[in-house]
Order: sequence, then structure tokens, then C-alpha cells
Amino acid sequence: MKTWQTNITKYFALIVLLTIFSCTHSSGKKESKEEKEINTDPVGRKNFLTRPSYKLEYPYKWAIDSTEKYYDIDAYISIESPSGSSFVTFMFFNTSIDEKEQIEEQIKEQLEVTMKNGEVTRFEKWGAYNGQGATIKGRLLGIFKGELKIFIHATDSSSFLFLSQVQDDVRLIDEESVKLIENSFRLK
Repeated sequence: MKTWQTNITKYFALIVLLTIFSCTHSSGKKESKEEKEINTDPVGRKNFLTRPSYKLEYPYKWAIDSTEKYYDIDAYISIESPSGSSFVTFMFFNTSIDEKEQIEEQIKEQLEVTMKNGEVTRFEKWGAYNGQGATIKGRLLGIFKGELKIFIHATDSSSFLFLSQVQDDVRLIDEESVKLIENSFRLK
């Protein structure tokens, strides 16, 4: 069982690293004046995503990355901000995982790969769910100031991992959008 959970951790860390790398590379695109005006009201209009096992709301201008290598709307989904500097990722499992063990592995992996020397704070509630969580603040890939938030929730028969990235330069705009997703997310 431990090997299986360690593989999940490594799999998730790889996906997160690839997502962060792709998001930070797309953040250099220039926005038109019209896009900037729309982006300053991130939660005005909303998209609604309803799946057999979960539902959530996300800002209208944010997009589901269906080109992601591991994309599966019912198992792995990443939703990106218009700038590409922020995103949220969910992984859903049809089995229980050990919340405490997984959060420790995720923190370790993120501090080794994504945000070396990051400052870690813990939390146990995310949206409507209790579990194990951590916020890591520092420099993403040693370059971009920002934060990663990781949360793990498990029941006897299922689990989910949540990860969000928000870079400091877009925090005022994107933090509210991430909060919308957190507050609207529900397992069915």
C-alpha cells in the first residue's frame, strides 16, 4: 500500500511540475486592454461544471486545460487563469489514501522540486471539507514569487487532492477566483 501511495505522490508531483512549467511559460503573453479590464472582475460571470462525482464553479474567463497529458475530467482536471500565472488542479481517486502521509510526501516533493526553501503553514479545512493541507510560500521554480496550496481529503471509499498556484503579481485578481472554486466545490 505504501508503494502505491508513494507512486501517487510522485505522479502528482510530476503533473504539478509540468503544469507549473507550462503555466509560467504562458504567463509572458501580452493581454489587450479589453482582456485586462475583464480580468479585473474575475468572479463576475461563472462557469458551472457538474460531473457524476463532483461539481464546482469557476470564473468565466478561466479555462479547463483539456490538452494536459493526464487530462480526464473525472480523474484529473486543471483549470487555468487567463494570464496562465494561476491554476487549480484536482485529482480524484476511487480509493482512500492516507491524508497525513500524503500531505507530508507532497510537502517534501514540492520543497525539493517546485519551491525550494518555501515557508510551510498547515491547515485542516478547505472549503466544505476537513483533511490535511499546507500552504507553501516562496519562489516557484526559484523565479516567480507566489504560493502553492495543497489539500487532501479522504473517505473510506474515495479521495481527492487539490493544488492551487497563485503568483504574487496576479494575487489581487486571481485569489478571489481560486476562493470561488474552493467554496463551490462539492463531492456528490
